Amino acid sequence: MSRHYSGLIQKCPECGVKFPVCGRCTKTHRYCSSECSSEARHRKRKTARKRYAKSDAGLESGRLRQQRYREKKKSSLEKSGDGPDLPAKDSSC
Repeated sequence: MSRHYSGLIQKCPECGVKFPVCGRCTKTHRYCSSECSSEARHRKRKTARKRYAKSDAGLESGRLRQQRYREKKKSSLEKSGDGPDLPAKDSSC
């Protein structure tokens, strides 16, 4: 079954290019290309990540993640012995 062009023109919200669509595709084809669709999705997800990071749940998640990182780093330094070389305490001071 072929698609018939019904004369509908849509404007891509990402780049502003006008493109033709058939009557059945007006709701499903919002962007002119898959590149524009991918760019828009990337931008929206980035905005959502920033919004989440500022929320209470996001701040708590960041705190816990940082705490796990510090604990992991500390335990790996203790195991490998690569900690800072500190001079031995001298009792004459």
